[in-house]
Amino acid sequence: MRIATSTQARFTAPESSSSNAFQNRRNIIVAGAIHIRFQHNISARSGRGALPLRCLRDTNLRMVMKIALNEDLVAKIDRKIDDAGPAPGQRSLEDHDYLDIRRRLLAGRPRDVWVFAYGSLLWNPCFDTLEERPATVDGWHRRFSLWLTRWRGTRERPGLMLALDRGGSCRGVIYRLSDHDIDAAIDRLLRREMSANPPTNIPRWVSVRTAGGNLRAIAFVADRSGPGYAPALPEQTTVEILSLAAGHVGSCADYLRNTVLQLEARNIRDATLWRLQGKVATYLASLQSSATLPPSTSEIDHACEG
Repeated sequence: MRIATSTQARFTAPESSSSNAFQNRRNIIVAGAIHIRFQHNISARSGRGALPLRCLRDTNLRMVMKIALNEDLVAKIDRKIDDAGPAPGQRSLEDHDYLDIRRRLLAGRPRDVWVFAYGSLLWNPCFDTLEERPATVDGWHRRFSLWLTRWRGTRERPGLMLALDRGGSCRGVIYRLSDHDIDAAIDRLLRREMSANPPTNIPRWVSVRTAGGNLRAIAFVADRSGPGYAPALPEQTTVEILSLAAGHVGSCADYLRNTVLQLEARNIRDATLWRLQGKVATYLASLQSSATLPPSTSEIDHACEG
C-alpha cells in the first residue's frame, strides 16, 4: 500500500519529554503487579509533598493480568535503531510559531486549565498536575490516525500514533495544571506534541464530561487535511504495522501495551485497543525470529516524524 502526498510533515514523539524533571510519573511493573506512581502535587522546585503509590484494586489487577500483549512478546520486536535525524528539507515550527499558538490557545481560557489525556500522556506527562479526573469527550474517538517515520517508526517501516479523530466518543482522564508558570507548561506540551509546519496533531479546546459536570480541556486532535494524517486502514494492516514498526525510542507494540495498561488501571476498557493488543500478541507470537522481519505493508513517500 502506498500513501502518497507532496507535503512533508514532522512531529515530536509523544513519549519524549523535554525535561527529566517531569519523569516522576511512571509505570512500575513488578512480578505481574502494576502500581501507578502519581505526580507530586507540589511543584518540583519545592521538593515537598510526594503522593504515595496507589495499588490497583484486585478486580483491576485481574483484568490487567489478562492482557495478551505481554512484555516477552514486545521484547521480540525490540531492536537497536539509530536515529536518522530529521528528514532533509523539513519545515518545522519555530519559537515564534509556538508563541503564537500558545497565545491563541490560552486567550479567554477558563480559570482552571485542564488537559485531556488518552494516550502516552497517561503515563508520561510533561507537566506537573494538581488533580486527575476520569472524563469523556463526545464527538471524538481514539484512533491510530497519525503516521510516524521517526521515534517509533522509520521511513522504511512507518509506525502509527494515537490521536483523536472525528466521531464517536473517548474515555480518558483530565489533568488540572498548576496556574504557576502555566505558559511554560503549555509550551512544553506544544513542543512535545507538534513540530511540523503545518502540523497534523493540533491542540484545541473540547468539552469533557466528568462526574462533577462538564468542563473545557485542551486536547490534541488529528487534522484530516494534515500531511501526517493516516486514514482508516484495514485492521489487519494496522495490526501488522503496530506489531513490526519501531524506532530509536521504542516500538509501536510497546506504545499500544502501555496505553492499554494505563486505561485498564483506570477502569477504562477501550474495545478497539483491547482487540488490537490481542491480535498484535497473536502476530508477534507467530514470529519465529526477530532477526528477519516480514516486509513492510505500507510505504509513505514523505516524512512524518512524529
